[in-house]
Amino acid sequence: LFEVKRLPHYSYLSIIVLLEAHLNRSDRPMHSPRDSELISGIDSLSPEVKLVLLRKYIEINPKFQSKLDDLIKKFALHEGLNIFHQLKREIEAEDESDLFIRKPKTIHQKSNTILLQDWERFWFSHFRDLAPTSDIRATENVERIASYIPKLIIRRLNVRTDRIKPPEIEKFPACVMFADISGFTPLTEKLASMGTNGIEQLSIVLNAYFDKLISIMYRHGGDIVKFAGDAVLVAWPTASEASLGGMILLACQAANALLNELGDYKVPVGDQEFTLQLHVGIGAGEIGAITVGGTQGQMEFFISGKVLEQVTACEKQANPGEIYVSEIAWHLVERGRMKGKKDMKVSFSNWKLNEVRLPAVLPSEESLPLTVEMEPDLVSYLQPAVVRHLHSGSKRWLAEFRRISVIFLNLTTPFAEPQLPELQNAIIKMQ
Repeated sequence: LFEVKRLPHYSYLSIIVLLEAHLNRSDRPMHSPRDSELISGIDSLSPEVKLVLLRKYIEINPKFQSKLDDLIKKFALHEGLNIFHQLKREIEAEDESDLFIRKPKTIHQKSNTILLQDWERFWFSHFRDLAPTSDIRATENVERIASYIPKLIIRRLNVRTDRIKPPEIEKFPACVMFADISGFTPLTEKLASMGTNGIEQLSIVLNAYFDKLISIMYRHGGDIVKFAGDAVLVAWPTASEASLGGMILLACQAANALLNELGDYKVPVGDQEFTLQLHVGIGAGEIGAITVGGTQGQMEFFISGKVLEQVTACEKQANPGEIYVSEIAWHLVERGRMKGKKDMKVSFSNWKLNEVRLPAVLPSEESLPLTVEMEPDLVSYLQPAVVRHLHSGSKRWLAEFRRISVIFLNLTTPFAEPQLPELQNAIIKMQ
């Protein structure tokens, strides 16, 4: 959580004291050599982590509200134009109000405005002028191809005039969700044993289930980054950290909708009934959108960042029917808007989401602009079999069972900007 391995044994209160000493450059002696080591590591903490600490501090010591305000103002001087700068402006604008215990309606309206503005700014601002095409058939073909592609890639093609040339990376704040579906393996094995009829039925089940899942994600402003077998990775990127709490709310609302509509999904097969269930992990922080590869025109798209460690830990902790939110993500949402519980005996543990009390307003489902000129770039992200199917003009997917051998590779190369050439080289060799 702290990006520094030696931190977890400190309590929130002791860390806050050290944070304050660090900001004030106090001359008072540290209590131990470890304290001095901690002070030297404070600069490496992200603004999100510092905010978690400050919020926790005021929960433990509500009488020190004014002291907390002073700390945030000092952080704003050190951190620059980020979430602390935004909080500093809020403090100065609302001197008589409590920073974290404001009227719910005021919080609700203000954060909804910021959310919609940043969402619109991220997805639709800075677009280049696109010449519309009169070829309806060509346009429909591009739309079909784009339906298989993350919206982040389509946004990249709208923002910049040059074609995508790997390796590329773009960084931005985002909330990320990982939803895992349990129950598909026994269902698939049963249908596989039924021959052609089983293939047809599996195709119907998959289409019905994932059509609902995709609709829920889009309705809540999410971008489906990747399907990994029977799991899905979804991102809610934003233009600034100020709206990150709103993106977390949207993800939590989407997760609740998933459980309500698909959390106990019954599939009758002959005299048996199979149940598909979901468990969800949610985290937040900075991510990198990465394009690598290019061998024979085949490119790969990933998202990277420590936020993926958050969502993986949360997903593993969640049982079927449960949603877990990382500690960082939980404290980035205004206090009182979500209800949940955590293991209070553990200082840094994830939260089990019970309900969203004050939901975020849903953004529009407006589609990103598409042109025929985008087709070569879009096609490069699809598998050749999918491309052949789309170009055939078939309106129906021909399902089939195949016996295959699978290789699973775990890359130790960090998916980060400094290692991008190394990652590109590894992907090219594998391709």
